[in-house]
Amino acid sequence: MRIERLTLQGFKSFGERTVLDFTPGIFGIVGPNGSGKSNLVEALRWAVGARARELRGEEALSLLFHGADGKAPLGFAEVGLELSSSSGRLSLTRRLDRDGDTEVRLGGARVSLRQVEAALTGTGLSRSGYAIVGQGEVGQILQAGPEVLLSYLEEAAGLRAVTQASRTAQERLAVASVEFGLRLSEVSERKTMLSDKAQQAEAARGAAAMAARALVLRRSVLSARVREAGAEAQTARAKAGELEA
Repeated sequence: MRIERLTLQGFKSFGERTVLDFTPGIFGIVGPNGSGKSNLVEALRWAVGARARELRGEEALSLLFHGADGKAPLGFAEVGLELSSSSGRLSLTRRLDRDGDTEVRLGGARVSLRQVEAALTGTGLSRSGYAIVGQGEVGQILQAGPEVLLSYLEEAAGLRAVTQASRTAQERLAVASVEFGLRLSEVSERKTMLSDKAQQAEAARGAAAMAARALVLRRSVLSARVREAGAEAQTARAKAGELEA
């Protein structure tokens, strides 16, 4: 994938709308110190997802054109890229408003920076790609550690998507493993609670059965006492009758 056009307006020193077309060939941008050469590279990096602190800025609003040489400041910054590959053309635009709101569009549709990174994976143009090297970063790349160099090789070989998918799968697996462990612990706790409840229920059923049996025994005793009292009363009446006679 190659860059065919870069459009800037309101980004850092570019107060006016500026369009650079990159036709086939080798291009070089020259100019004195302070003319904005580094800002072009930073505009490219910002469009593909870089943050303000990665572009010599403390906050996002530092990327806006604040006015110079009698030109009024602008309330927004916008960078657009026209990209082409064997599969067709692709447009990418990132806009920042004065209130701090950011809008990113890919192929005309509003997307997230994560979606932009996924779309540019394997092209070298992603945020962590090797195709855009800022001022003072050449030495860092040459002295980079094995992990950084491996990421560049993966990007160049078109394996970054596979690596990211594998890393994402491993992260999800780790999260799932932790979640599974928690669920197993919960199941174990609930089994223990269920066993305790079952024992309590069994004890309650035993107590209820004993209470019912005791009630039956009490009724039997009362019935026996009633019969005994009736017999005694009948005997007493008979004796009373004999005495009256």
